[in-house]
Amino acid sequence: MLALSVSAPAVSAAVTGHSSRRADAPDRYVVQVGDTLWGIAVRRAPGSDPRQVVQAIVDTNNIDAGTLVPGEVLVIPPDG
Repeated sequence: MLALSVSAPAVSAAVTGHSSRRADAPDRYVVQVGDTLWGIAVRRAPGSDPRQVVQAIVDTNNIDAGTLVPGEVLVIPPDG
């Protein structure tokens, strides 16, 4: 019974395409070769002003916008 209760949220997420994470919880993104903050911002927050999303990512991660490193894990703020 315990195994079923532990795995049920994961199965539910896989079936529905939604996770059980809170909507306001930060997301994480692993930087890939060729990524830019602008590109990440556009993909992560379509329809939002990319400038604001880029700034939120920079502020949250305390990084320089031009120094992304492949493999680096960025915290994407909930509103970003």
